[in-house]
Amino acid sequence: MRKFLMLVLAASSILSSCSKDEQLETAEVTNFNALVTKASDLQATGVYKGTFASYDNENRGIVMIQINQAGKAQATLQFANGEETKLLADSQTSKSGLYTEVTFVNDVTSFRFSVAQDGSAPRVSGLELGTAEGSMKVLKETTRGPLLPISGTYTCDNCEIHPLLESGVTQTFNATTVSGGGNNEQQIVTQIILNGKDFGSNTGNTQSGCANSGGIRTCTIAGASATIIGTRAINWSGTHRFTPGGDSCSEVSGTWSFNSQYGLLTGTFISDSTCGF
Repeated sequence: MRKFLMLVLAASSILSSCSKDEQLETAEVTNFNALVTKASDLQATGVYKGTFASYDNENRGIVMIQINQAGKAQATLQFANGEETKLLADSQTSKSGLYTEVTFVNDVTSFRFSVAQDGSAPRVSGLELGTAEGSMKVLKETTRGPLLPISGTYTCDNCEIHPLLESGVTQTFNATTVSGGGNNEQQIVTQIILNGKDFGSNTGNTQSGCANSGGIRTCTIAGASATIIGTRAINWSGTHRFTPGGDSCSEVSGTWSFNSQYGLLTGTFISDSTCGF
C-alpha cells in the first residue's frame, strides 16, 4: 500500500509540474503578445509579415515575425502543406548602429532579421530550410497598412522551347499586399522563383479596381518581375478575391508571360488557398 501511495504521489507531482509548466508557457505567450501590441508604428518593435520560399521550390509559405518591447522575438512559419513551426530568437534583439538585429534558428530552419530603429527597411538574409537555401520578404504591419501574405505557385504552358524550363512544372509565386483591407492602388511585393533565384519585385506591382459583391471583394492585380536578362521581365496580371476583414480568406489567380530570347513563354499562377467563392 505504501509503494502504491508513493507512486500516486509521484504521479500527482509530475502532473502538477506539467500543469505549472503549461501555465507558465501560456502566461509567457500572453505577456509576449501584450508587449507586441503596445509597439508603435515608428519603432522596430511590432509585427512583420510576408512570404518565404526555398530556391528548389520544395517549400513555401507565409511568415509572421514579432518583436516585443522587452527585446524578445519569435517567428511563425506556416507552410503551404499546412505544417507550422515556431522559432524563438537565439538571444535578445541587439542594436547595431541604426538597426535592430536578431537571429532565428531551430533544428531545420534559420535566418537573420534586421530592421531600422523606426521600423522601416525590414530585411531577412541567410534563410535555410532544411538543406536548401531560400528567400524571405517581409514588411512591417502598421495601423495604416494591414498586410495580407499569400503563397502560391505558377506553371508554364509551353516551356519546351526554353532550355532551363519545362512545361507543367510547379514553381513558386508568392505575394503580399500592403493593405489587407483591399483598397485600390495598393502595393504588392512578390516572390517569383526561377532557376534557383528570386526574381520577385518590391515595386511596380499594383492592386486596383476593387469592388464588393455579395460580401466578396474582387480586385485586379498586375505587375512584373525584376529584370531577368537585359530588359526582359515576367509580366503578370490576375484577380484577387477575398472576404474583407483581418482574418479574411484570400485567393489569387491569373496569367503571366515572358518574352524570352527563345520565344514567348506563357502560363498561369494560383494561390495555395482556395476560398470556394
